[in-house]
Amino acid sequence: MILRASWVVPVSSPPIQNGEVVIEGATIAQIRPASNRAPDFDFHDCAILPGLVNAHAHLELAALVGKTTSSDFFEWIRGLVAAKNELTEEQWNRSVALGCATMLLGGVTTVGDNTDTGRTAIGMAKAGLRGVVYQEAFGLGSTMDDQAILNELEAKIDQHRQTIEQEGATNLIEIGASPHALYTVHDSLFRLILHRAQQRNWKLSIHASESPAEMEWSLHARGSFAQLYQSRGLTWPSPSATPIQYLNSIGALTDRTILAHCVHATEQDLDLIARSGAKIAHCPSSNALLSNGIAPMTTAIQRQSTVSIGLDGAVSCPHQDLFAEARLAMNLQRSLHGPNAPTERDWLKSITLNGAKALGLDHVAGSIEPGKAADLSILRLPPAKGPDIEWAILNLATKRDTRSVMINGDWKATDGEIVQEVAGRLNMPGHR
Repeated sequence: MILRASWVVPVSSPPIQNGEVVIEGATIAQIRPASNRAPDFDFHDCAILPGLVNAHAHLELAALVGKTTSSDFFEWIRGLVAAKNELTEEQWNRSVALGCATMLLGGVTTVGDNTDTGRTAIGMAKAGLRGVVYQEAFGLGSTMDDQAILNELEAKIDQHRQTIEQEGATNLIEIGASPHALYTVHDSLFRLILHRAQQRNWKLSIHASESPAEMEWSLHARGSFAQLYQSRGLTWPSPSATPIQYLNSIGALTDRTILAHCVHATEQDLDLIARSGAKIAHCPSSNALLSNGIAPMTTAIQRQSTVSIGLDGAVSCPHQDLFAEARLAMNLQRSLHGPNAPTERDWLKSITLNGAKALGLDHVAGSIEPGKAADLSILRLPPAKGPDIEWAILNLATKRDTRSVMINGDWKATDGEIVQEVAGRLNMPGHR
């Protein structure tokens, strides 16, 4: 199969004007300038991009937009918990389907999803999405049995793997674990999960240094979280260190760990992340909506850390648009650091190749290269695009410019609609 377009943007190599991507089965065979052969698909005034990578998501929350609107982080969490408790089984399933469809229609082919309910494993499999599903674990209650919580986590992970196998998606989806955060998983449980993760080779996703409230408790044992623990009669010692310093002290920072947010990461924290090989999922819209601040991503990138971008949940990032999210990240950093801030190319990598690296999937996804999976996004180009295609994509594109999406050589969305087969599997209409 030959796909031709006005531009091919491999990300791992310079863009090709009037280029082609040759696909054999599920794999990219060649990228090249347009040949004399007639293409199977000719995308005039479009660019062929690698499928986008959403490195930190909560797809199951897609239907909860507007259900919790406080800009105070702690109050927002309370509202989210209340909204989740109101959903029926059918509503949860529809929410997952909506989240998966939103990804495909926005050019996203790979997702790092953090799930509480576990429903996104089957949802992503039915949608044909690639990615890692991280089953969340919490240890916040008046009576906590570490071993029981670990056993439950392990059982859920095993069940997800069985589901993925039954859906024929083992080549697309991996299952990992997410000990949610320092303020929801106490020390002994955290260590137990880490030990089992090492034994079973689980990839990890952890929320870290996201909010002032988290920092206030972690460093000084006071504030909203300290009040919560006291109200529940919990004895919950503060580590008297930053969350990232604590995670490093218990061995949680490895090259198979992705840290979400890192808004309040210190210079020392960023050094620890860089040395450990842990990856960062930057979520600028969520950070801003919840009044958490601007993450020090320019410094992180200067330290050669892998910085990816996550759309978090639709409840804290309603637009669910990776192009808009990368643009916000770029402009926020420029407002702070001027010409020393990361470039358009850096931020294009953050939603493609670096996202794949963060999830440990860069051997198959994140760039257009021979031998990698044929995961592609076809993007309509704006009329006033100019000669710098990467500049145009980062400054002008939105998810609504996505024309078609391919995963493993199969079309999942065409002409702005989910293909009928996928829509049927998700039990939803194919339209936007």
